[in-house]
Amino acid sequence: PLAPGRWVGHLGFASSKAVKDDKLGPYEEWASNLAKAKVSVDLIFAQPPDVSLDIAALEPLAKCTGGDLRHFPNFAAGSDRAPLQQYALRVFTRRAGFYAELRLRVAKGWKVAKVDGHYFQRRSGHLFLGHCHEDQAFTVEVEPEEEPAGDKSARQDGGRMYSAAQKLGFQAALSYTDEDGQ
Repeated sequence: PLAPGRWVGHLGFASSKAVKDDKLGPYEEWASNLAKAKVSVDLIFAQPPDVSLDIAALEPLAKCTGGDLRHFPNFAAGSDRAPLQQYALRVFTRRAGFYAELRLRVAKGWKVAKVDGHYFQRRSGHLFLGHCHEDQAFTVEVEPEEEPAGDKSARQDGGRMYSAAQKLGFQAALSYTDEDGQ
C-alpha cells in the first residue's frame, strides 16, 4: 500500500554514493544557477512498482533552490490518486513568498555552525530561497566561537569574564515578496 507521501530531504539519501562521498552531482551546478536566479524547483515523484528512479541525483534541484521533493513509492493510479491530488492541491494553493532571504544572527561569542533545510547559501547566516511557504522548516545549529587561549570554560569581554553557554541570543529575519508583489 502507498505510504502517505513521505518527505524526502537531504537526510533521506544517506545511501546515495554521491551524497556519501560529498561530490557534486550533475544537477548541483544547474541548481546553483537556478537559486541565483531565485527560481525554486518542487519535484513530485509518483513511482510505479518495479520502476527504478534515481531520485537522489535530482534532489539538489529542490534542496538548493528552496523547493520540496515528495516521493510516492509504489504508486498505483487507481487507488493512490487521492493522496497525490491532495498534495498537489496543497502545493499550488498554499500562500507563498518569493525572492526570499533569511538572515541569521547570533550573539557575540557564538556562530552559526550548520543550517539544515532547502536553500542556497552564499555566506554563513545568509540564505536565499526562490520561494518560501508555511510548510518549510530550518534547523539551525549554533556553537561557541573559538575560546581564548588557556581557559576554555570562560571568555573575557570588556574586562568581564563570562561563559559562552550563559549568553545566547538568536535572531532570524525573513524578507520576501508576497503573491501580490508587496
